[in-house]
Amino acid sequence: MLLKIHTKRMLRFVKGKLPKPIPLHNIRYEFGFGFGNLYHPFLEVLKERSASHAIELLKHFYLQMSVYLQQLPVGERLSVQAWKSDDAYVAKGMKKYIASKQFEPRINSDEWRGAAERKVRHLHALRDSIRTHGYDTEMSGLGIRGPQLNNECVLILGGQNRAAVLASLNRQHIPVANSSHRENIPRRIGVDQVDALPLVRRGIISPVTAKNVLQRICDGFSADKARELGFPFARDCRV
Repeated sequence: MLLKIHTKRMLRFVKGKLPKPIPLHNIRYEFGFGFGNLYHPFLEVLKERSASHAIELLKHFYLQMSVYLQQLPVGERLSVQAWKSDDAYVAKGMKKYIASKQFEPRINSDEWRGAAERKVRHLHALRDSIRTHGYDTEMSGLGIRGPQLNNECVLILGGQNRAAVLASLNRQHIPVANSSHRENIPRRIGVDQVDALPLVRRGIISPVTAKNVLQRICDGFSADKARELGFPFARDCRV
């Protein structure tokens, strides 16, 4: 099945660059989540046909993820929102954001259930939309070069829901039109070249921390590791 690209995006490509197909196994999201031999919770949700089971699966993931985050140093718990921050955003209080209590585990499962319900509805609606209207390729990402990669991986800074939907539709490549979220963030970076990142330039996180984060993303969050940590899979009897 050919993948349709949303009509309004095609108008932009007339004057700009055509979308670049990125191999699915090179796509990464925060903490190294990905596809292929890697683990991605949203793909597991989309594999589950029962909406109620999908909600329970994602709620369980959120609970386990909050526990996993406590095992990481504070500076390495950063979300994608931090990585795509420009200098202006950092200046407005990124340091306070990082030091906040948002990383403490939430033990209220009802709170996570509400978030899971909203996300499952969104993913299913997005899959229906892509099947009907095509794919919006205006996805932003950061190319990362690491010693363990034959080709660079692409850290998705905006578009992980769409990437998960395309993976669920058995696409082997994801077309990406924009490779950089903002002009002051490099389009590509090596694991040993972290000084260009806004969080490092501002002294919010150390170069060592940034290198550790990028290396973990390059390595990927394997399915085996997810099982060891108790992360849920579709039709897993623990969910």
